[in-house]
Amino acid sequence: MSRSSTPTFRIESTGANTVLPMTWSTKDMGRPSPANIEKMVAHYMASCKPGGCNARMAEDGMVVWMPLSVRVIRQAGSEIVAEWVAPMFSINETNS
Repeated sequence: MSRSSTPTFRIESTGANTVLPMTWSTKDMGRPSPANIEKMVAHYMASCKPGGCNARMAEDGMVVWMPLSVRVIRQAGSEIVAEWVAPMFSINETNS
């Protein structure tokens, strides 16, 4: 029988009319902090460029999700442990 576990942290991120649920892995992403969230967002956006693992979305004419805000929440108790808000003006180079 397999064993399941609940991740310690979850990510709640919002974009234009979109909520993208994910989990936060401290092993891969480090401790939740605004700086580490910004690195995660930059890594995701880079993956949407040509040659990246998510490039097919832009190639297929899909709108690439651009996060407006990201929160890392501790599953037990729903405590927000880190939050990041996108700059007011940014350039999304993936849909050009």
